[in-house]
Amino acid sequence: MKFRREFEIPIGLSMHFADIKHLLDENTNHPYDQQWFDIFQRDSKKIDNRKMHEFYKELLELVSSLPMKVFITGYRWDHLHRIRSQKKSFKQKNTYLPPYIALREHMNMLSFYLLGLDKEQPIKEHRITKLRYDGDVGLGERDDIKEAYHHSITLGTKHFRPQTFTKLFDEIRFIGNNEVAQNESLPHAGSEIVDFLATIISRDLWQLETKKIPIEVPGLPSINPLEWINELKITKQKINDVEF
Repeated sequence: MKFRREFEIPIGLSMHFADIKHLLDENTNHPYDQQWFDIFQRDSKKIDNRKMHEFYKELLELVSSLPMKVFITGYRWDHLHRIRSQKKSFKQKNTYLPPYIALREHMNMLSFYLLGLDKEQPIKEHRITKLRYDGDVGLGERDDIKEAYHHSITLGTKHFRPQTFTKLFDEIRFIGNNEVAQNESLPHAGSEIVDFLATIISRDLWQLETKKIPIEVPGLPSINPLEWINELKITKQKINDVEF
């Protein structure tokens, strides 16, 4: 909230970083988000580049100063895959969506960390962990994500039995845009920050659209978010879809 107040971001306005970075594109034919334009404009009705540069730099410095650890699971899937090219009725009845597979793999990896097995240390005392998922009520994969969690509770994960998983994980909850930045006591800033980090991390993980990773503000030094994010990384895994 201190960061939001410094840059005069009002309560109720979610930090959609695509909209913010969009302000730097002077050649676009698409209209800017007026709220963000008003926040970063100068008296001349142009974007204040120095303020924009400070915004990103201070944001990354804030993230790197937090007691935050980043675990990365990347799942490469093809929408033209034989399973996904079937009729919608077949897919709904017979298959899981990719987020189901990715989340189960991700929770398996988190279990290693929570048990202290990532550094060959003795098993730590069990820590109750609450999962928060960035997703609105209308999120199409919501049921698949719920099933991934509940199946892990009842069946365990790839490496861990259900009784172990149950001791580690307490609940899963979705946080939608209607809950972000609605009041000063509970801003759910984590949801916004995760959204910002995920785009950068996924581009780096799969080496796709890497030219979009640096933040280029005209007339000022380039900002490479990976310099801050890489300090927070614990581990990562890349999973490929089944191919026929």
